[in-house]
Amino acid sequence: MEVFDFEAKHYDDWYKTKLGRFVDEIETRAVLKHLEGAGKIRVLDVGCGTGNYAIKLAQMGFEVVGVDKSTEMLKVARQKVKESGLSVELILCDARHLPFADEEFDAVISVATLEFISSPLEAVDEMFRVTRKGGKIIIGFINKDGEWGKLYQSSDFREKTVFRYADFFAKDEIAEIHPKELVEIVETLYTPPFLKDEEISYDNEQYFSKIYRASFLVGVWQKK
Repeated sequence: MEVFDFEAKHYDDWYKTKLGRFVDEIETRAVLKHLEGAGKIRVLDVGCGTGNYAIKLAQMGFEVVGVDKSTEMLKVARQKVKESGLSVELILCDARHLPFADEEFDAVISVATLEFISSPLEAVDEMFRVTRKGGKIIIGFINKDGEWGKLYQSSDFREKTVFRYADFFAKDEIAEIHPKELVEIVETLYTPPFLKDEEISYDNEQYFSKIYRASFLVGVWQKK
């Protein structure tokens, strides 16, 4: 049984909170803006979990395939896809061994997934393999040096949550991944954890950007 099998039933609860919705919106914008206006392309979501990004990609008009290693997370994703009325193919597999041909996708995304994969660079190589030449690989990372990363690395979170299994990346480590094909690293999410609801706003996000490091980093690569 996979680690996230135990999290599946309650995984989306956080997105129902004001802070969860706010964080998700900021991260989603930073990831999906790189595919705006791309037309009807075929996109792979690696580590799709409960289908958060896979459904958003389908809403953008893309042909979407999502893969995950957790049977229970995919059960939730399939139910959400069914309720949405959208078409998303969901497959159980290991991100380090993707069951697809070379250059099968126009773009690949993966959000907060590499942190939980042993030998994560093997998964990145697989993402590159299945992406066509000229296609984009977009990966969202929890910044180990940001306020959220610090929280997830705290002893309390290491002891009580799934983050005990996570290894985080810093910006300089991301820059070392396929450096010749790296286009940019986007920094976002400066709002720290444990704010009161009334403190959550885009104005405060701008204010916090002057105080804290970004908690979410998006690496964008273009396959040569």
